[in-house]
Amino acid sequence: MPEEIIRRKRRLSSFQIIILGFAGVILLGALLLMLPISTTGENVTPFNETLFTATSAVCVTGLVVQDTGSYWSTFGQAVILALIQIGGLGVVTVAASFALLSGRKISLMQRSTMQDAISAPKVGGIVRLTRFILKGTLLIETVGAMLLLPVFLSDYGLKGVWMAVFHSVSAFCNASHCSANGLVVECYSIMVILVCDSPVSCNSHFLCFFTGIDIGSKE
Repeated sequence: MPEEIIRRKRRLSSFQIIILGFAGVILLGALLLMLPISTTGENVTPFNETLFTATSAVCVTGLVVQDTGSYWSTFGQAVILALIQIGGLGVVTVAASFALLSGRKISLMQRSTMQDAISAPKVGGIVRLTRFILKGTLLIETVGAMLLLPVFLSDYGLKGVWMAVFHSVSAFCNASHCSANGLVVECYSIMVILVCDSPVSCNSHFLCFFTGIDIGSKE
């Protein structure tokens, strides 16, 4: 009996798991960005700069201390993009997606954490709702990347594929990170700016839509 009480006390709450999850992702991202492979000059970036960049990416604020397009290598940009995507979806949602892909059962405690992470009205149907979020996000980001692709391909060649994906994800997550040198307003035509703005609008309407759908299934 005493052991069971101790076990319950040691169990983390949903909010503690979410906070620790975000902190862990930020720290891992900061350490990866410190690697020489993360920069175009193959130099080690100070921890305070990588920590700021990783925090900005996960919290999708768009603030940077180094220009994303010229300072960070493709690997570094990929790390930043992963942090943006995790921050946009939420650490718990990303972790749940891996569990769903591996076919693992989602426990009641995990469902409760997922509910708190995405502010769902109830636990019932949380797995179905998570699948809906993942599919909707992938769809909108893919459409955004396809619309940006012709412009970036004409300007940057094959590198434009990566840039189209980067800007679509960044726009949908409202992160405001730009993988080209300088500001997005200075780099691109009004067509690209409008396309980048569309996923942000879709994100807002998407969130309003899924919070209002009926998720009253057994999952």
